[in-house]
This record gives sequence, structure tokens and C-alpha cells, in this order.
Amino acid sequence: MQNLNEIYQASKTGYSNSANLIIDVLLQAKWCCEKDLNRVYEWLDEQIIPSAVAFFQLPYPVILPEDDIKYSYSGRKIPEPLLNFILLGTNSNTIDRKKEFEKITRTNYFDADNYVNAYLNNDRTGTINKTQVIVKFNLWRFWEQYFEQYRDSVFIHEDTQKVLTKLPTTKNRRHLVDHEGVTITAGKFEYDLAKRLRLESIHIINKFIKFYSVACRHSLPFNRSVLNNFFIMVQGGRVITLGPGPSMVTSSIEALPIYKKEENLVSLKKYLEKGREVSLYEQYLLNAVNLLQDGSYNLSIVYVSMILEWFANEIIDDNFKRTLSEHTDNKKMIDLCVKRMWRESPTKGARVTVKDKFTKYFPALGLEIPKKMLGEISEIISKRNSIVHGDQTKNVDHEYALFAIDKSLAFINFIMSQLIKK
Repeated sequence: MQNLNEIYQASKTGYSNSANLIIDVLLQAKWCCEKDLNRVYEWLDEQIIPSAVAFFQLPYPVILPEDDIKYSYSGRKIPEPLLNFILLGTNSNTIDRKKEFEKITRTNYFDADNYVNAYLNNDRTGTINKTQVIVKFNLWRFWEQYFEQYRDSVFIHEDTQKVLTKLPTTKNRRHLVDHEGVTITAGKFEYDLAKRLRLESIHIINKFIKFYSVACRHSLPFNRSVLNNFFIMVQGGRVITLGPGPSMVTSSIEALPIYKKEENLVSLKKYLEKGREVSLYEQYLLNAVNLLQDGSYNLSIVYVSMILEWFANEIIDDNFKRTLSEHTDNKKMIDLCVKRMWRESPTKGARVTVKDKFTKYFPALGLEIPKKMLGEISEIISKRNSIVHGDQTKNVDHEYALFAIDKSLAFINFIMSQLIKK
């Protein structure tokens, strides 16, 4: 409790007496808990180098012990930060290590289901679990050099408007200004520090979640530019916020596509009139949409091309075998013909290209492809080749990735409809 009192006291400076204490606001809004504030205060108190700690929350579960993880991230010339990940519940899910997993089913229409220690697979919007992230920084360069002046202004003089001065390298000490020539006060120093640590935290968490996702086989989104419930605490227990800010979910939300209602109905009717089941290839192609949601546009093109080639191989193999079996019962001859079919010539080891499968093999099976559609599919395959064999840093955009999925679905639908008629 003593630590919390120190945090309250340190965070008062700069606020009017009538204003709500920022600590009460953060606790009531569940931006943090007392235990984590106390823990961070103690860590800061132990540091010899000027330090600060960033708090924020991820709207999905990161399942790790609550120990410090030292993370050295390349390309940043700052001290290695320490990361903590604390699994949180939600209004419907209580996290309590002393209890067993439990599902409490609603008993009347107005109740909601409740859970204890529950986990929802692929929960990316904080429905059941969230994660409190704590990033501990030892300050560097400018922030380390002027932290003592800032601390004296806030904790001794209790004045956030006090102007910081340049280090006394000469007799003429001047006011400290930023790159735009604006005088730096204690209040501006801490606000700019919070903004800088937010940028560093975004960079850190995006890189770290990539490692976590691969190492722990737990795919999570990592292209984030917004952090939920971000604030910092500096040595002495002072808490600095940057305002409520948008949540990760809000930053990703788009307008409901009402305009697509009629368009969707027309497409659905056409599909239902064909009288066939949805193919496995079409179902798999839809998985590429998940890659778009993660911002993995290049990967979606590679994935779409893989499904197209798989589709071509299955159609060609199945139909060639069926056609040959209508003329001979010799299985060895059929197998030999099919084996040779996948090579450009009996004497060369080169495999048939994907484009050739559509331009030469499909017509041989009686499957005709309109010139425009063939051009679109060929373009998608060429784009895949340039990604895989060329410059992986040149990204396709969301619009083209969506185009590739749409045209590939239309292509498979067109070919499957021809097969049904045969």
C-alpha cells in the first residue's frame, strides 16, 4: 500500500485539485491493476540508471510466464528492454490460478455465460482473453542526460512548467529546445518521453510477436500501429498518459459494406443455381482472406498460386487417367503415360510450368478458358514468381491481393461448372 501512496503522490503534480486522480481513472478503467503498479514501482526504485516502464494491453492472449524476458531487437541503439506478459480475463472470463477451468452456463434469457480460466482459440479481439504487457526501459542518450533535471522539477519543485536547461558544458547555459525550436519544459519532456516509448513499444511488440508466433505455434497479428491503454511510469512512481486514444480494434474497424447487399445476393443466386457443392479448392482459397487481415499480402499471392497449381494437378491427373482407362486396361501403361505427361519431353527433366497446364493441358481435356480469364490467372502466377524468385521486399497492395483471390475463385468455379456438364 505504501508504494501505491507514493505513486498517487508522484502523479498529482500538474493536475488541478478538482481533477480525478489519474491513478484512480486507470484502475477503474482496467488499464492496469494495483499489483502491477506496485511491482513496477519496486523495479524502478532498484535501478541506478534513469528508467521508465511502458504499460499497454494486447487484445489477444500471449501465453508466457510472468517473468522478465530480455529482448535484444536489431537496428535500435538503445539498452535491451525487459518484457513482461500477464494474461488477463474479461468481463465474462475470470483468470484465477487457484481455481480450475469452469464454464458457467446462463440460466435465463438475460444472463450471459461466464467462465473461469477459459481460453478461446483464435481470439484476436479480446473476447475472452487479453494480455497486459509491461516493457521496462533503461533510458538512453538525451532522455538519460536530462532525466535528473526533469526529476528535480517534478518531484522537488513540483512544477511541470519549469524549463530544462542545456547541460553546463559552457558558462552560458541556455534553455533546452527540441528540433523545432520549442522550449522543453518538464511537462513537455515527460510527454515526449511517453510518445517515444510508445513508438519503441510498437516496434518491439511487432517484432517480438513474430518470434512468439513461430516459436510457440500460436499465430497472432503483429502489424500494429496502435497500442491499447498505453501509459508509462518513470522513476519516483510518476505516471504519464497520452490520453485515452483509440483501441486496436477501433483502429482496424471499417464501415459496414451495406452497398454489397444486392451484389452479394446476385452472386449467391448464381452460385446456388449451378447445383454443385462448394469444392475443397474454393474453401482453401478463402483461407487467403485471413492472410489479408494480417497484412500478409505477398504471402496471400503465393498461397493462392499454390492452390491454383494443386487444382490444376488434380484435374489433369484425374481426367487423363480416366481418359486413358477408357481405351486400355493396362495399368502400367497408364502410369507410364501419366508420369511422362508431367515432363516437357521424355529426355528432359524440366517440369511442366503452371501456365502450360492451363494453356495446353486444360484445352486437351476439353476445358476451354476465356482469353481474359487466362490472362488474369497468368498474371497472378507471374506475380507469385516475382515474389518467390525476385525481390521479396516489393509488396503487393491489399487491392491486388483481393483481386487475386476473387479471380482465382471465379476461375475454379468456371472450370468446376464445365466438369459437371461433361
